Amino acid sequence: SFCTLLARPPWSVGHDGLPVDRWMHSRPSRHQPPNLFRMTSEIVPERLFLGPEVAVAHLVTRLRLRGVSPLVVRCMEAAADRPDYIEAIEGPLDATARTDGASSVGPAKLLHLQMPDDASHDAAPDIAKATAAVGEWLGLSPQSADTPSVDHTTSDSPRAVVVHCAAGVSRSATIVTALVMSFGTRLCGEALLDPAIAGPLPALAPRAGGAVGLERALNFVTARRHVVSPNEGFLACLMALEAKLGAGGGEDGTTPTFDPAAHKVRTLAGVTGASEATARKALDAAGMDVNRAAEFIFTGVVTDTT
Repeated sequence: SFCTLLARPPWSVGHDGLPVDRWMHSRPSRHQPPNLFRMTSEIVPERLFLGPEVAVAHLVTRLRLRGVSPLVVRCMEAAADRPDYIEAIEGPLDATARTDGASSVGPAKLLHLQMPDDASHDAAPDIAKATAAVGEWLGLSPQSADTPSVDHTTSDSPRAVVVHCAAGVSRSATIVTALVMSFGTRLCGEALLDPAIAGPLPALAPRAGGAVGLERALNFVTARRHVVSPNEGFLACLMALEAKLGAGGGEDGTTPTFDPAAHKVRTLAGVTGASEATARKALDAAGMDVNRAAEFIFTGVVTDTT
């Protein structure tokens, strides 16, 4: 119901829970298939996946049977308790079910980040742990003393990273966006340079190390999973990361590239199915309160013609 949206909107604190999942199923966006909340999204082909907990077991099993070794980054407070999830990561799996000519079943490892979907939570330490672990796992950066242990049982298996939270909307999207920002084209390839993606191109100067700003990184991720929407606290952490990476604007790379107001417009339009012009009008009428603006759109207070 619409009351569920008001209580737990998909852009605010606590929006990774099942009530939003049920609400979004009942109100599909014109931009996004409603079953995306039950599916993973491939952010970087064969390398980086983002999605909800309910889809992790199927994806990890499929990757392992293809001989791929996945690192699963779990962005949730609670430890895993789904039997299929635990079996997919820790189980031996049936070697006779291998696919794509795999010579062996790829081993999987789990990195658990205890992240509440709360705007007051400081996600910076979680981002740092995930970036170090993923960099080591994919061979994108040297391992340091602070890198969480993600030792694997074979060096021959191709590797992938699966990042998830409850719904694949805020916590996991924050981590994936940070990975794209930190590793840039080393992780995402030339697709990150697509001129159709809004936001400054990755800086080539040594100070940035190939990193990319928040606007381009988040737009890159959103283009592949339209429902992603880090909460405002997490966005603040990502803006701080941009400055730390020197991936923003200005001579020192610390000028923000991200416009929070424009992000609210895109989020509201994506969730409600309204045009960006209508979303902007609704936000103006609601004093930039996204929850209230959504109510204005769904109740017809603000339309394309008002």
